[in-house]
Amino acid sequence: MSKYNKRLRVLSIGNSFSVDAMQYIYEIAKDLGLEEIILGNLYIGGASLDDHIFQIENHLSDYLDFCSYKHKIIY
Repeated sequence: MSKYNKRLRVLSIGNSFSVDAMQYIYEIAKDLGLEEIILGNLYIGGASLDDHIFQIENHLSDYLDFCSYKHKIIY
């Protein structure tokens, strides 16, 4: 297996549910034996799909963000 087969990179754009999902994704990837797991999340608490569309159409960036690398949160 090459080093690329042991790598997972995920970027989610969502709300507080996407924050919760990142924890599950990390645990699943770790259990599968992946060695490099990088998770990024842009989120607005309680945001709907329409809220995200509004953000894009109006060039806004009200997002909170974080990246997780080696299970450490980097803001």
